[in-house]
Amino acid sequence: MEALKIRSSSISDALRDELEARTQLNNDDPFIIADVGEVIERLTEWRKRLPMVQPFYSLKCNSDPEIVKILCKEGIGFDCASKGEIQCVLNHGVSPSRIIFANVVKATTHLQFAKKQKVALMTFDNLAELHKISRYYSDAEVVIRILIEGTRSKYSLGGKAGAPLSTVDTLLQKAKDLGVNVVGVSFHVGCMCFDPVSYERALMQAREVFDIGKTYGYQFKLLDIGGGFPGDLKYDGSFADMADTIRICLKKLFPSNIRVIAEPGRYLVASAYVLATSVIGRRMNAPESVRSSVKWMYYLNEGLYGCFSMITSGSIVVRPKILSHNRKFYYTRDSELNDQLQHEPRFTSILWGPTCDTADCLFNNILLPELQVDDWIVFDSMGAYTTGTSTEFNGFPKTEILYINSSADC
Repeated sequence: MEALKIRSSSISDALRDELEARTQLNNDDPFIIADVGEVIERLTEWRKRLPMVQPFYSLKCNSDPEIVKILCKEGIGFDCASKGEIQCVLNHGVSPSRIIFANVVKATTHLQFAKKQKVALMTFDNLAELHKISRYYSDAEVVIRILIEGTRSKYSLGGKAGAPLSTVDTLLQKAKDLGVNVVGVSFHVGCMCFDPVSYERALMQAREVFDIGKTYGYQFKLLDIGGGFPGDLKYDGSFADMADTIRICLKKLFPSNIRVIAEPGRYLVASAYVLATSVIGRRMNAPESVRSSVKWMYYLNEGLYGCFSMITSGSIVVRPKILSHNRKFYYTRDSELNDQLQHEPRFTSILWGPTCDTADCLFNNILLPELQVDDWIVFDSMGAYTTGTSTEFNGFPKTEILYINSSADC
């Protein structure tokens, strides 16, 4: 396969250049600018602030082959949740020892595949999974995932995964009876956690489980602190605070010979992707409409069945910004609305996606300047849980990705 040409550019310059080129061609298709340099910068920041914690990138967040290739070269590990994800990173030459099968419930065929590929490290949180692992992969290295409640995260995972502390004794006793090798503890505080205290409490509970394990003859050697680290531009300072707390707690609670890993996803890739969409239609709302408070309705060429499929769950939190208006470029990365548009009147508006489904609504009752057909709207921090969940419903193709590197010449 021919190597992808990645040009050196800033996101702002790349957006401007691409918009100018598309205007010349009358091409109003949406596009994404992906900055691989920003991904590397985030990883560098991680290594600076948490040098004792080895990142295992959460592939579910964004499995873009270009991102995977870069992270493979950086030598990090990977958090995989299925046979397909394991195969994806193995295809990039990743050693099985750099993979954790971090799905607490695994299909038997996927478990057998992991055994065949010698992916030994995996998680569990229930008795049925213990029996399955004992039967199909008895020499696996198993990590008990515990439930962390009361975290201040935007998107909790505790309803589906994690063993309550009250069940840990039962699970470890059964693991011992079955001869399953439990090597450590994992947890996840939930997606987009901005509260350092949540990590402190989670680490204290993990310490409890380490001590419980000793009563069953286990000497745990691994701690997986999961994911949940914010990566969006507007939350950029949150990671430093959480890293400080994690570093202090690890030093206080765990000996230095414990291997510590984490499963960052959003933190590494969210801010590296910017999505540009065009206004393909508009209409003024009728005064007698049930949406009588809405002045304008705009139709974009990206929507709920594309990169915004996770917006209803709260997994992505973005706001529209004006990229171009009446063919004038307005994008600024560090503000909600360009200064030159601040004094324009704003109207209550709806942003629709392109499909025929009335559920394909991105924003309801949002204040925007009056827009025209062929104006462009941009969304920052679109690198997490966007392209990976995109579909081609109604025949709309997946959005093209254009790669840049803002940190080096390519």
